[in-house]
Amino acid sequence: MTNNKRTKLVYNTASSFVLQLSNYVVPLLILPYLAQQIGIEGFGIIAFSQSFALLVSVIPEYGFGLTATRRIAKNVNDKSILKKTISTIIVLKGVLTLFGLLLYTASFWIVPLFQNAPLFYYSSAILFISYALNFDWYFYGVEKLHNLALIQAISKLLMVLMVYLTIVDYYSSHYYLIYLALSNLGVSLFSLT
Repeated sequence: MTNNKRTKLVYNTASSFVLQLSNYVVPLLILPYLAQQIGIEGFGIIAFSQSFALLVSVIPEYGFGLTATRRIAKNVNDKSILKKTISTIIVLKGVLTLFGLLLYTASFWIVPLFQNAPLFYYSSAILFISYALNFDWYFYGVEKLHNLALIQAISKLLMVLMVYLTIVDYYSSHYYLIYLALSNLGVSLFSLT
């Protein structure tokens, strides 16, 4: 292994560590505060809404985190295959996201919790869209994790700050889902630049 490859491996491993660390540390900073501020009922509604968004996001994910990453890594030097792969995945994810949105629309009429708390329904739908617009698979495939790690760390820290500044009771608790969605969307948008 050459020095350049070894350096890239260490750099990407450290970046991957930062990505995973931010995914585990941020909830440890936020969840105890949320539980104290919004109570058991609010915390339960947030947990259900976030879990529902994650469950439906399995549809547009469709395993692209594994298959797309592998295909991109394999063809990183062949621009025509790379462009075709990326465009195909984006189109497929778009179609699957529309299907997920149809499921979300139906869930409003099926899930009584969403009928009783429509703000959580809309907030979790935005969260679902942010999960669907995830482009991490591309950055893992081309092995350029440093920008993604930096943007995600900054985005998550801003989310923590917003939660501490604005969520003070049950009535403001749906903002947590919106901040999480904005954090995800921010990472997706800025990492593409």
